[in-house]
Amino acid sequence: MNLRENILFLLEHYNQMRAEIDTLQYELEHLGQLRDSEMIEAMTFSVPTSERVSTGGTSDKTTGIALNYQERMTQLQKDAVNEITGRLAHLTTTVERLDFYIGKLPALESAILREHYFEKYSWRELQDLKGISTKTLLRRRDEAVRRLVELYEPLVRMGLLME
Repeated sequence: MNLRENILFLLEHYNQMRAEIDTLQYELEHLGQLRDSEMIEAMTFSVPTSERVSTGGTSDKTTGIALNYQERMTQLQKDAVNEITGRLAHLTTTVERLDFYIGKLPALESAILREHYFEKYSWRELQDLKGISTKTLLRRRDEAVRRLVELYEPLVRMGLLME
């Protein structure tokens, strides 16, 4: 996917990324409330990491199970936090960067992108709202995307963004 296609993809999926950010933030805040049933399910399908044969005297299975449960719960929560924070950081940076660069565009171009892609106005509705033809709207959109490509290109050259 080239940079122009990538920018169009970001514009088209902006609202989905915002919704995912909200969901991830909610899950991160409520992660400590992992239910026992979820933990038991995770332990049921996990692969044992030690020998199954006891090499010593009598064992206290209840203590072992409780300790295993607690360790496994802690590890699952750490893994979930790492996964959520990584995805959240990526999405937040992507959305904030797009918002920032759209804000650098001329007012009409910025408004056209925001109203069509973010607020979901149709081209026909925008034509009536702005009082210009659909052809002019599309030309302005293309110009806005071209300008965004120019703004994103230095990031690609520095290796901060994949093309």
